[in-house]
Amino acid sequence: VEGRRIMKKNRINVFLIKEGIALECILNDLEDSGAEFVSLSDEYENYFFGVRPQNIHIPEWVSSFFEDSLSPKSVGEVASVGAVLIVPVQVMKNAERQSVKVIANVAADEEDWEMTRYFALTFGYGRSLLNPSMIEERFGLKCVLNTVRDNSLRMIQSVDVSGSSRRLNEQLPREGRIEAFDLDIERNLLNKVTAKSETNSLLPGMITGGDSLTVAVNVSIKNLASFLRDIYMLYQRDDYKEHFDWVDNIAAVKDPDLKDKLWNTAIQEIRSYDDEEDDVWHRLWMTVPEVLNWDGIDGFQIGQQQDSQGRPLLHKDIVLRDVVQSFRRQPLTSLSQLQNKKIYAVKLDGDDYFAPYGWSADRCLVGDVTFDDRTYCISDGKWYEIEADYLKRINTDFENTAPSSVPFIPYLNMYDKDEYFVPEGIEGKEISVKGEGRYNFEIQHQLNKEETDHYLLMDRKNIGYGGGRSQEEFCDVLTDCGQRIHVKRCSGSAAMSHLFNQGLVSASLEKDADEFVRLVDDKIMQIAKGRNVSLDQFLLTENKIREVIFAVVPERRYDHPDLPFFSKVAFASVKKQLKRMGIETYFNWIPREKAESDE
Repeated sequence: VEGRRIMKKNRINVFLIKEGIALECILNDLEDSGAEFVSLSDEYENYFFGVRPQNIHIPEWVSSFFEDSLSPKSVGEVASVGAVLIVPVQVMKNAERQSVKVIANVAADEEDWEMTRYFALTFGYGRSLLNPSMIEERFGLKCVLNTVRDNSLRMIQSVDVSGSSRRLNEQLPREGRIEAFDLDIERNLLNKVTAKSETNSLLPGMITGGDSLTVAVNVSIKNLASFLRDIYMLYQRDDYKEHFDWVDNIAAVKDPDLKDKLWNTAIQEIRSYDDEEDDVWHRLWMTVPEVLNWDGIDGFQIGQQQDSQGRPLLHKDIVLRDVVQSFRRQPLTSLSQLQNKKIYAVKLDGDDYFAPYGWSADRCLVGDVTFDDRTYCISDGKWYEIEADYLKRINTDFENTAPSSVPFIPYLNMYDKDEYFVPEGIEGKEISVKGEGRYNFEIQHQLNKEETDHYLLMDRKNIGYGGGRSQEEFCDVLTDCGQRIHVKRCSGSAAMSHLFNQGLVSASLEKDADEFVRLVDDKIMQIAKGRNVSLDQFLLTENKIREVIFAVVPERRYDHPDLPFFSKVAFASVKKQLKRMGIETYFNWIPREKAESDE
């Protein structure tokens, strides 16, 4: 329309700062980041705008790839910029009163705005200027879920908190419901969602919410404060509970005192670990805290560790044991040590190297702890509390799982000490076994004495399936009446999650993949040939799967064994999926001989 200026939409990325945080704590050290404060006009004098100066440079690939064949001037220079705008906004302190006014479509009075909350808008690479511990977790996620229809989702990001810490990015070819994604609401923590909103809503069009909210709107600095105030009112609502109430199964811990206690509990537990054991045996371990572009990543550097040539000392993975050992000069006793210990994903290029990713060690810690009889988990440096009803449901499901009638023999301490040679290799070759391997041999050997040849050892007899070098673990012990037994020592959530997923994957392949069944039968026939006996009663073509039995050896230090909570979450998910396939799931604690130290 002539004479009327149409405001251009701006794509903004908004963070909510935690309540009670002082302005000077919101940003990382500006001097260290190379950023500087820039003044705005007088009407925005209470806003804070920080900018990292532009780094004008010739792209690195000009010299590294083209070498002397191309003049740098023919390409030109590029620049990157990062900026953050901190905005104080008066909001209503009483969220309940606020919600009533929103529902009644009543405008808030001036005196209703009782509290100042800070918002941060980032531009370019500006997020790196924010102190991540000052950000309100899942602010944007809640705003999006409070806005969109349940059938308008396009993309999600999630992390498996039940042991694997697997991170998923998934998108749909068209808008859909959460059920259309490969998301298990029992074991996946939803971190981010992208969805399509109505054009007449506060947040129109395609919007993305995680810790931050990303949206394209008709907003500039002139009407920013009122827009942020409306967003805060949206954030306080609970509309999302109609279709997405399960996101509260695992909720962010906000009490600073409780967070301190959880960190102290975690650090004490880490200090109790045997540094010779792998992370898989622990309830806490370390992993990469975000989805990476793995192209060219050669390894991980802990702190400033270097090899004998003065190059970064690289580790294949981020392992808790390696990080703890890096504190040998001053043993790990506090959260600040983890926050100050940097871990880098490093790319090597001849004698040159650089780190495209880096995190503080506390962000790499994952797992769960128990404090005051409640269960908490940590992911990306953030603590989450398990909702009471969800906790009860998972525990009840586990407690109600029946044990199998298989008469499991005791696990003896001698199994962990010396290697033992048994004629259980393919074609009768002797192999050395220890720990679980020794137990699996002994149970099938002793049970077959009582019930002649009803049990067949399949431990270490992996099936090459799926192309390449892929090896699938079928089971540890196979019976001739449709039972598949999987045995593991009780340990951290990662190991237990692996056990349960192994049972699920193997059962799924047996149900759906004829080629896998043929390969297992071929393996059984190989064993029969090596022993010069008939094992036809075990062949899967006739011995159809009916039951999956998980048998776990408890830790010695527990008189009343129990699984870590997130191992139970993984178990509940696997049990449900096996049930859909018509397979019953059983769980047995294997009796364990007490060590002298336990007396």
